[in-house]
Amino acid sequence: MNRPCCVVGCKSSDWRQVKIRHRVPLEGSRRAEWLQRIGLSVSDRRQDIRVCGRHFKPEDYELSSVFMQRFGLDLKRHPLKADALPSLFLPGGKRTTQKTVRKAGMRTVATQTTVECQSVATQVHMGLKMLVSTKTQTECSAAPHEAPVAATALVAAADVAPVPQLPADFRPLRGSTPVPIDDSFTADEEKPAAEVDVTYLPSFSESFCSTHQDESTAVPTGVEEPLHAERKFIVFESSLRELLANCSVCGQAVGNLNFSVVGTLVTVEGVCEQQHKLRWRSQPLVQGSGAGAGNLLLAAGILYSGCVVAATIRCLNSIGVQTITERTFYNYQRAYLLPAVKQLFLKKQAVMVNALADLQVDLAGDGRCDSPGYSAKYLTYSVLAMQNGCILHTEQVQVGESPEVPNSVSMEKHGLAKCLTAVEKLGINICSLTTDRHPGVKQYCRKNKPNMPHWYDVWHVGKGLKKKLLAASRKHRVLSPWIQSIINHLYWVAAMGQGDGDLVVSMWRSLLNHVCDKHDGHDGPYKKCLHDQLEDREWMSPTSPAFHQLKTIVDNPLLLRDIRRLSPEVQTFSLESFHNVLNCFAPKSNAFSEDGMQARTWLAVLHFNENAGRQQALTREGEERWKIKSSKARRGHFTVAAVKEEPSYGYVEELLQHALDLCEHSSYKESFQGSEEAAPCHMSLAYERPSKEELIAQRRTRFPTPSTS
Repeated sequence: MNRPCCVVGCKSSDWRQVKIRHRVPLEGSRRAEWLQRIGLSVSDRRQDIRVCGRHFKPEDYELSSVFMQRFGLDLKRHPLKADALPSLFLPGGKRTTQKTVRKAGMRTVATQTTVECQSVATQVHMGLKMLVSTKTQTECSAAPHEAPVAATALVAAADVAPVPQLPADFRPLRGSTPVPIDDSFTADEEKPAAEVDVTYLPSFSESFCSTHQDESTAVPTGVEEPLHAERKFIVFESSLRELLANCSVCGQAVGNLNFSVVGTLVTVEGVCEQQHKLRWRSQPLVQGSGAGAGNLLLAAGILYSGCVVAATIRCLNSIGVQTITERTFYNYQRAYLLPAVKQLFLKKQAVMVNALADLQVDLAGDGRCDSPGYSAKYLTYSVLAMQNGCILHTEQVQVGESPEVPNSVSMEKHGLAKCLTAVEKLGINICSLTTDRHPGVKQYCRKNKPNMPHWYDVWHVGKGLKKKLLAASRKHRVLSPWIQSIINHLYWVAAMGQGDGDLVVSMWRSLLNHVCDKHDGHDGPYKKCLHDQLEDREWMSPTSPAFHQLKTIVDNPLLLRDIRRLSPEVQTFSLESFHNVLNCFAPKSNAFSEDGMQARTWLAVLHFNENAGRQQALTREGEERWKIKSSKARRGHFTVAAVKEEPSYGYVEELLQHALDLCEHSSYKESFQGSEEAAPCHMSLAYERPSKEELIAQRRTRFPTPSTS
């Protein structure tokens, strides 16, 4: 039984003929607006106030009922748009009338409306809710379909609900349309013209772009979303054939559907029994280049998320998803994706430089090779501004790109030189530089930057020191309990010394007295230990072999020289975190081209800088979140680490929009010409390349080869 309509003045004889009911919103300003429109008090607190479907226009719905029935969708749910309001047959509204003519059998329906420069579509509502398109002085036919017995045929008045304009390329079929008329009407019966259930006639493109959703998950369709933000779906071919099996104009079957696939873009063409031509695309084309939006966005998603193209395409191919080829990906990358990355990186860098223009900036620098050992091809040298914790600049160095880089060992020195030159050109005032103890870096700073304070990172010094102590403890086990205390002492010395070389060395060498339970009378400015009374523990003897080995390590002349330059404040651990991010975008197990490696480095910089200021996450109760971590080096040792907030990826949205903008304004050829830059020569070009036949003739193998008979 249909529930009554709560609109003031809606008669039972009217709402009983309409099965659709919509519930008034339960709260908020929209509930008040609904109640005012239907003639109820805004203070009415009833939870189940219903409004029948006759009070809404066809354009208020997400989908037309004809489209839903034609493609087998559920007719019990008619989801309204998010901003829909009741607008027809409301209290105090004007009613216009039209006469309906009672006539048995079949009748030809035609319009007498003259419209200049456009085709006018009238909408005929039958029990089947079949759409009939008629043109001025034209009779259009509709093939009979199975329909409920009770059917009405009404032609909507032009002043009731505006009929959407058909697209310019839409040509309705001309013919004679016999429309069955229900015998239940009485002659000369007067009904309000606005009561006619005017069914929306979607255009050809709109018919297949609509989305059927429940009201709880419906997305407002009034605002046009950018292509990269619009939702995409994986559709099976069988489901697509089922969707396109019937013509959207006449409802007849469409035979011989032709699928044309270009990457992720599929174009379907066919002709129905009434000779209506069907042409449907699975995605829009980008203006300018004419490329499929899905193809471009897939290539952009692969690059901007740090995925490897070969593995991604192999994954899609393994489950039958139509996708682009590797060659297409690299064309898109060169034409649109790499320029977009460069534009955004330079834009973000300019903003950072402006913020640091009036400051004395402390820099931390470190290099990262693309492969371990001494066989690296690329080195990425990065400098980090300690004032904001962000990567300020990066330089990519390739072996053999210049006479100064004959091998992988010399790449770090050359990378630092290029970085400092670039930072100075940006107008940054460098206060100090903190790096590791790379010999080439130390030599460069000593000769070329004598007035710039150059500090050594305590983490790198401690890392090398710990390796030596661990090696010594394998022979002298008494050293093992002291290793972590010695490393802690190194950090304390760097912080308390405040750059005073003599004080730092004196505090460091006091360690040799401390392990022997002697806590005063140290050499140099640091005369006495500052700690309180200590608990009794296993002290070392000054004459033991273990102490002699420890003294050799602690008093190493090179270590004492470098300890004087331990950085009191700046550390490069953030650069180690950046290198972890870079490994996600450019794994060391994969080889990349020069421009591909540079772009992935910039992507890592964009991601790192955007998430550099993440705070510690909180629980629902507002407490800080922590997680337990197990030490890899110290088995059985556990620590706690702060859980950070989830990272953000706002830069990806900007990159996608940049790529789409570039694609709209240039073709492949134009983009290739604009992106041609001088790239370092390949390493193999430095040597004469022999022919393949020559190498095959010289080839020898130690494995037995099967004899051929």
